[in-house]
Amino acid sequence: HRNVIEGRHRTPFAFALAAGALAAASLVATGCAGRSPAAAASRRTGEPASAVAVSGVGGLPEGAADVAALRGLSYTRPLTLEHVTRARFKKVLASLASPETGRVDVMKAFGFVAMDAVVSDAADVRLQAEQLVALYDFHSRSVYVREPLPGAPPAPKGADDLTIAHELTHALQDDHYPLTIIEEPVDSDERLARRAVYEGDAIVTSALVVAKRTGKSQDDAYDDVTTEAAAGAVARNAFVDRHAAPLLARTSTLVRAELSFVYDAGASFMARVYETGGPRLANGVLRTLPTTTEQVLHPEKYVAGEAALEMGSPAPPPGFEVVRSGRLGELATSALLRQTLPLEVAIPAARGWGGDAYSVVRDSSTGRLAVLWATAWDDAGAAARFADALGRATACVTPAPCDQLGPVFQARVGARVAWVRGIEGGDALLAGLNAIEARPPARKAPLKGITAFAVHERTKGNAPPVAASDGRITLASAGIRCRVPKGFHAAPTRSLDLMINADHEQGVAGSLATYEEPYDEEHVAQLRAYFASAFSAGFDAESRLLPEPPREIATPLGKGTEHRWGVAGTTVRLSVLALPRCDGLAMMFVARVTRSPSSRAALDEWLASFEDIPGASSATNPTSALCKKSHPAAPATSD
Repeated sequence: HRNVIEGRHRTPFAFALAAGALAAASLVATGCAGRSPAAAASRRTGEPASAVAVSGVGGLPEGAADVAALRGLSYTRPLTLEHVTRARFKKVLASLASPETGRVDVMKAFGFVAMDAVVSDAADVRLQAEQLVALYDFHSRSVYVREPLPGAPPAPKGADDLTIAHELTHALQDDHYPLTIIEEPVDSDERLARRAVYEGDAIVTSALVVAKRTGKSQDDAYDDVTTEAAAGAVARNAFVDRHAAPLLARTSTLVRAELSFVYDAGASFMARVYETGGPRLANGVLRTLPTTTEQVLHPEKYVAGEAALEMGSPAPPPGFEVVRSGRLGELATSALLRQTLPLEVAIPAARGWGGDAYSVVRDSSTGRLAVLWATAWDDAGAAARFADALGRATACVTPAPCDQLGPVFQARVGARVAWVRGIEGGDALLAGLNAIEARPPARKAPLKGITAFAVHERTKGNAPPVAASDGRITLASAGIRCRVPKGFHAAPTRSLDLMINADHEQGVAGSLATYEEPYDEEHVAQLRAYFASAFSAGFDAESRLLPEPPREIATPLGKGTEHRWGVAGTTVRLSVLALPRCDGLAMMFVARVTRSPSSRAALDEWLASFEDIPGASSATNPTSALCKKSHPAAPATSD
């Protein structure tokens, strides 16, 4: 829906590898109504609308003052908050539905959905009503919180505070940086970039508000946001399939990528903004929004003012008429590749994107859709990587795809790649596509005096650890060594201590993360509550979650508590193991996602290979970074 911005409930336990992926938990709905004169002027001048003190505006929900104080802004209009039934919540969603013209045709032409697919607005509303727990309605100036689903586990402690603070932030944004800007006539790539900033701001603000109430430091709040963003991005790809999450799996790869981008990339982007300059700099970003998904995925490009290359739309060949023209952008480009290629191949292949232009066209005689796509890259090397991946991702390996979508042609010339699908003799059009001029716009730094964003400690070093000659990986931060099992590889991660993915079994993965929270019944129980609540949110009644009793298991690192879930009618299994570290002053979480006996055996083998680095977690003179933090009174090591 064009008029919907979606948010997400955030848990304090960032390691929800699978749970976070399916727990979309708040939604902001904006309408097409005009903004107030003061708000419109604020957008033109780059200054917030004139504000009145919180105490001077009646009808503000509890918690609004905390949000306003943290953001350094004030609410300018009254606001209501209602807890509503699921039926009422669904009606509100339906009233806000506004399909984006031509979007379905674009998805069909690029192959994101089948040509004969029927995309129903009602089905989309049902999915949102099942997945979401709150929304902010621009029209009625109301926050709606949905009642829990029947049989759902109780929400973890603090979840409601986080959700409500998130929605109150959207209402505050709407007073000063009106949400209607997201619906201005720009291409979908720029609209997504704008949405990501608004969602990311709400995620960070709500985390900071709750952290202040509970005595948690700002650094810890930023750590929660950045680690959960990375975990959520991984989880959306690890668990969404037709068996494990039927409703969510019926959406396309593009829709899932967009949801992850808005929540996870937006949160990561805005966390860096806040760490660099706090709420004041966040206001600056809301005044000068990113123009491409590339700028959100790679913040250095936003700071440098590197916009998309300006390219004209491809002209339709004789006998065809244009249905829709636009820009796909880096995010949608990677989503196209992700349909058939592993995540770790598709995402790097889309890096180096410089600009693109497409035209979805319709055969005037048959009504059949086709697409012409011109892309430009930062250099010939980036173009070559993309062309190789595109050829593998969209080749017609069986007759069926070509019967539906028509023949595929592509050609690379230097830093340009052209692609045509669905037009007989389309190879004759490739040269013209590669000849479309790609003009670099004038660079203008959006933020005065800012040349780079701060890099959070958890986000440093994206490269996976390198195995030694004996095949073992050393994780100095966690104080352990382990061996990657055959058929798996260590993957890049921005937040976890280690992520390993199966080479040939999609969605099978193992993850390891350490945290400074003490290992005790309260934290372990809270971990289970978060997983049960968030993970179950992604399934309907026909594919219900099947929790198993927790059990204590022995590992090479000592005894720990394991929680396991299955999914009715599938072979998908999730295991989460909590282990004490640093004499119980810290914890290690090991998550394993499996689909077959062989993948379970491989990840059991991985766990069995764990071993402590001598002295890393001792009570005295700990050598691991985790235990050094957890043992502040430990004596220093003498030479």
